[in-house]
Amino acid sequence: MPKKCTPCMSESLKETIRDFTRDPDTLRQIDSIPVCTGGEILELCGGKSGKRKAGPYALFIGECMKSKPIKGKPFGAAAQYMRECAAEYRTRKEG
Repeated sequence: MPKKCTPCMSESLKETIRDFTRDPDTLRQIDSIPVCTGGEILELCGGKSGKRKAGPYALFIGECMKSKPIKGKPFGAAAQYMRECAAEYRTRKEG
């Protein structure tokens, strides 16, 4: 299970921000943010967590390319096999 992220800020960063503002709302927000443990300076927990699942096309192409004799071929040789796999995917999808 992915680790739950908790937004936090180091005490030194909080002090630096306090030195540059006297705005009561900003100071209240700074005080409400937990202090980071483990030496982190700032954790915002932005964005999505984890990777997106691969779609059916990507899964098929991955398996198809693993079955092709690409090892030891010159750079760019995989393009031919990729086209073959894509054509095979279209054929299977239509059929």
